[in-house]
Amino acid sequence: MLEGVMDKITFLIITHYRHAYLRRALDCYLRANVNILIADSTDTFFSYHNQHENLRYFHYPDMPFNMKMIEVFHHVKTPYVVLCADDDFTIPSAVQSCINFLEANQDFSSVQGQSIYFAVTDSKSFDVTLFYVSDKSHEANALTAEERLMQTMKNYVHQYHSVHRTEIAKCCFQKLHSLYSIRNLGEIGITLMPAINGKHRILPIFYQARERLETAGSLQVPGILEIIANSEMRKEYEIFLEAVTNYFCQQT
Repeated sequence: MLEGVMDKITFLIITHYRHAYLRRALDCYLRANVNILIADSTDTFFSYHNQHENLRYFHYPDMPFNMKMIEVFHHVKTPYVVLCADDDFTIPSAVQSCINFLEANQDFSSVQGQSIYFAVTDSKSFDVTLFYVSDKSHEANALTAEERLMQTMKNYVHQYHSVHRTEIAKCCFQKLHSLYSIRNLGEIGITLMPAINGKHRILPIFYQARERLETAGSLQVPGILEIIANSEMRKEYEIFLEAVTNYFCQQT
């Protein structure tokens, strides 16, 4: 389907004890014939009925998230990567537009489109709401890294699932996130590190549908205030701040 440009990107699906969602996501992505890499930390091996030449599966039973990401990024060989949650749907044609944008704008390190939340209410209907409604035209476009960091954190927009230049994302996980284990800090890190390296923009295109889950099995990730208030987690927060600061100094 989306050949040429799409050969330059890897759809990296991250999953942990949610094979039903993973199977649903694969049924969607494989129709678009995109390159898929799965990082699965479930203790049981995932069996999928549709064996596909563009699908690579890596099994890391119960491996901590940060270690899993360090390992799986050794296998990302394309110049671009998009991180995909197993319960979300990132639109391949929108990803193609993002790649075209990054190819034409070398001063940008990441880009994404507009997202929606959906929630299944019953067998025949579901609710849809816009994600980051007030920030649909967000851009961190300053000329210096200092100013881009200020733009990014003053009006924080989740950039985890953006189309990233692989070398920057790989550095974030293999050099930065290897120093601490709290996943939420990693999500902030992959927003800050691209801002240090270049600009970011939300394009006016439908990019992603994210399912709003209310189930008890959903992953609970501590927020920044909770991390700071907890003496053990605060140690990792301080490691994170020092690592980002050192990276900023090295790059600038």
